[in-house]
Amino acid sequence: MIIKKFECLFINKRTDERITKDFTVDQIDKYLGEYIKDRAIKRGHTTTTVVKRGDNWKVTVKCST
Repeated sequence: MIIKKFECLFINKRTDERITKDFTVDQIDKYLGEYIKDRAIKRGHTTTTVVKRGDNWKVTVKCST
């Protein structure tokens, strides 16, 4: 099974703003890191928290083929 993209849902913990983005393997390595990518591939999905622009974002990552 070849993973072509990752579907990510970013939820701002302060404002509850929701943003959906698709990432390629190289992009997700750069943005969230190899550990998150490997965990998402192994489990099919994963969650993490990212601090960007002074806000905390809850990120749900799902693998797509």
